[in-house]
Amino acid sequence: MASKIKVDNIVAQSGTDVTLGESGNTITVPSGVTLDASNATTSLPANVVTTDGNQTLTNKSIATTQLTGTITPSDSTVTLDKLTATGTKDSTTFLRGDNTFATAGVSTFADLSDTTVSASDPTTSSNKTPVGHIWVNSTSGEAYILTNATTNQNDWQNIGEGSGNIKYFPGLTSLVMIGGGGSGAGDMAGAGGAGGVLSFTGYRGTIQYGTEYTITIGSGGSAVVAQNDGNDGSNTTAFGETAGGGLGGGPNGGNSGAATTSTDASLYTSFNGYSNTGGTNTGNPGAGGAGAGANGATLPSGNGPGGAGGVGIQLSNVYNGSDNYYWAGGGGGAGYGSDEDGGAGGLGGGGGGGIFRTTGSGTGGAGGGSALNNGTAGTGNNGAGNGGAAGANTGAGGGNASHWGGGESSSTSGPGGSGIVMIKTPDSYTTATTTGSPVFTNTGGYKYYAFTGSGTITFNQ
Repeated sequence: MASKIKVDNIVAQSGTDVTLGESGNTITVPSGVTLDASNATTSLPANVVTTDGNQTLTNKSIATTQLTGTITPSDSTVTLDKLTATGTKDSTTFLRGDNTFATAGVSTFADLSDTTVSASDPTTSSNKTPVGHIWVNSTSGEAYILTNATTNQNDWQNIGEGSGNIKYFPGLTSLVMIGGGGSGAGDMAGAGGAGGVLSFTGYRGTIQYGTEYTITIGSGGSAVVAQNDGNDGSNTTAFGETAGGGLGGGPNGGNSGAATTSTDASLYTSFNGYSNTGGTNTGNPGAGGAGAGANGATLPSGNGPGGAGGVGIQLSNVYNGSDNYYWAGGGGGAGYGSDEDGGAGGLGGGGGGGIFRTTGSGTGGAGGGSALNNGTAGTGNNGAGNGGAAGANTGAGGGNASHWGGGESSSTSGPGGSGIVMIKTPDSYTTATTTGSPVFTNTGGYKYYAFTGSGTITFNQ
């Protein structure tokens, strides 16, 4: 049974200290008892936090539910090292009200959402938004403001010391591109295919004023002798578009060149690509080459006339304002037997097929007509001209050479025709600057630029 001491006052027997209990004892203050030390000086353990006064909290945790009111630091050295927050805390971020570290604005001009800093000038297809976007060329120091944000048709106003606004060219009334034609094969294998034809109206592409655009005209495939396959024509290129070169003849008639566009449909009014397949060589006679408007002809094996070249495609008012030519006819196949005719070249400059010598009644195939430059007829010559040559700058295929052997050892196929690029613009626009000596015609409210050789064109404001 515990003992009780009942007193009204405890005073130290000697000195000023009074000790309650010994080490290891527990002094219990019952519920309902009030300890009034308001007029005394008290010393508390280090892990006790009071409601007032200055205290240092070292390695202590306070539940956030216990924090009310305002926490006021006594100096500027307070840090947030122990505060739990999302994001990255470094010298470039600040703590937002939602307890997230965020970037404190931008540090460079390039960081702004409506500006671009680049080592080069903008183009009409830079495609920035909104209008008012600023572009700074860090290399030259020139600066531009976007005044038209239409996709791939941007206008940029130069606001630097230099000149040369980046302005979208409104477009070409028409653009026609034709690849070089393939040459015919030797020994009746097959005639040459025409170059691919690309025909646009209202072509806009990504053309801008003041930029020099290179135009490359594809060459026709060169002639061959004996039992060799024909040579392919070369590609014609301009404004990022490619009209493929036609394939040389052999073992079948050559196909015409590729004719697809890489430009989005929103950047032209209409487009047609013309490419077909060469005829199949069943043994004898020679198959016709493909034209822009039709496949090359396939004929049965045995003695017979050569297969006709595929017809080209007819286009009006694309060359000089008074034209209505066929373009890119296929080459004609060679006839088998001295009494058999060579196949005619396709309308649009295809070369005619050759024949075996001249001892019989056969005649060489006619050259394709109705062209800027007509194809030549095939012959029975044991040499050059046996297969007729395609017309220059028509993209047509060359004629197939006749049988090799039996005293005819030098019969030569016809070369393919070179390509062309034809550009038509309204007369209201300033005449373009060109190199390469294109055929220029100004008539009927339009300007025509026909590139028969490689060169450049620059549209002027």
